[in-house]
Amino acid sequence: MIFECVKCGYCCTVRPCAYGEWDEEKGQCKFLTKDNLCSKYEEIKKAEFKCMYPMFGCGCSSSLFNERREAKIAAMAMKPKEITINQEQKEILDHTMHRAANGLYCGDSEDMQDLVKKGLMVSAGKKSFVPDEYFKITEKGRKVFSGQEN
Repeated sequence: MIFECVKCGYCCTVRPCAYGEWDEEKGQCKFLTKDNLCSKYEEIKKAEFKCMYPMFGCGCSSSLFNERREAKIAAMAMKPKEITINQEQKEILDHTMHRAANGLYCGDSEDMQDLVKKGLMVSAGKKSFVPDEYFKITEKGRKVFSGQEN
């Protein structure tokens, strides 16, 4: 079973990897940054480009009894995920809020389905006189569009 690396830095406080060097004073690898990243990351990725078991990308090497990892996962769970939308999706939200008749956007697309998955738009069903589905903006969609929520 592979446990995703959450960049808690714990492994670099236990012992240095083959590319690292121990800092006795700090009790960690000297290449571990303040934000728990490896300052030699690009160098190592390049050196291990076609390696079967690369230093990065194979998951956490210290997932058991790792309080730093558990704290990071808990913090990540509490932090709301940033919602990003592309220009076409911004235009769909803008049109729905400001120009669409009765606040209903007519037409489906990949961008629309992405907005629905993100909870920014919802289906408003079909009308008998138009074969396409209608959508309306949610409160969350209004907040994301206005920049009040990420």
